[in-house]
Amino acid sequence: MMSISRTEAMQFAEAIRSMLALETTLVSQSINWMLVVQGFLFGAVAPLHDEHNFILVFGLVGLSIPTIFLHSFKTSERAIAEILVRWNAFKNSLSDEERFFLPPVFAGGKVESRTIDRFLTPRFGLPWLFIVSWGCILINSLH
Repeated sequence: MMSISRTEAMQFAEAIRSMLALETTLVSQSINWMLVVQGFLFGAVAPLHDEHNFILVFGLVGLSIPTIFLHSFKTSERAIAEILVRWNAFKNSLSDEERFFLPPVFAGGKVESRTIDRFLTPRFGLPWLFIVSWGCILINSLH
């Protein structure tokens, strides 16, 4: 067991919370940017219903953007998991008495339990919604 002052433990907890806040803010900002870009793309395609070449270009861009964002979200998820692993290792190194005074530290919920729960989170559901939508637009434009 490690011995540490309450002040040091609280400082470490605050540093962990700060790192988690940064990661969750990045995810939130990424979702917002993806929605803005997708809105512009859908707005640009709407008047081009007879221009198959433009629809193809916009469709490919529309498909690639949520794919890139999915990768970004997975990277953030791994970073959050690593931060929580470090927090849990620190917390487990303390005595029960020292651990009692630590504030709770968590980020989001456990969404790996079921595929549908994971899909319904905005960071995964929205990119897939756009991928399917652009896929339908592309398939429709090829006919």
